Amino acid sequence: LSLKPDILVSDVKMPRMDGTVLLQKLIGAGMRIAVLFISGYSEVDLVKSAIRFGASDYILKPLDLSELETAVSRIVTRLKDDRARAEKLQKMEAQLRRSMPLLRDRYFLSLLNHGAGSLSEIQADAEFLGIELDTKDQVNAFVLTIDEYGGFFNPSSEKEKFLCSFAVHNIIAELMDG
Repeated sequence: LSLKPDILVSDVKMPRMDGTVLLQKLIGAGMRIAVLFISGYSEVDLVKSAIRFGASDYILKPLDLSELETAVSRIVTRLKDDRARAEKLQKMEAQLRRSMPLLRDRYFLSLLNHGAGSLSEIQADAEFLGIELDTKDQVNAFVLTIDEYGGFFNPSSEKEKFLCSFAVHNIIAELMDG
């Protein structure tokens, strides 16, 4: 299995082991593989068991090549859909990681403007945002006081507004990282 196949087509009843055991061994080895079992009518209970363990599909003997082709085609479509979903999820996770600094900034601004919710909400938000809180022995507090607040936040130009905002952001970031 060094080739890491995507699909395995196998008879469910074999001389040394049945398909359920094979499937369990593949799963136990960490293989993610779609399994299509071929079965005789007398092996229906074995096929049901294999499906419960994660087999993708089964077809009955005598083997009809068009039925085999259809079953493999269904599995290929499912695998492509799964890969597309996994890729989309990876992209979304990467976007979330890149957005995390901005999300933390907005969270802190929200705390400043609207206050905090319950301790469990704060803990859930902190965990999501990657902010460590020690709720056992320490008290975590965030207090921001700006002298001459009105003068500080009434800059005359857009450039001054940006610089003031940037300065406050840097101070908060240093305090949070320290």
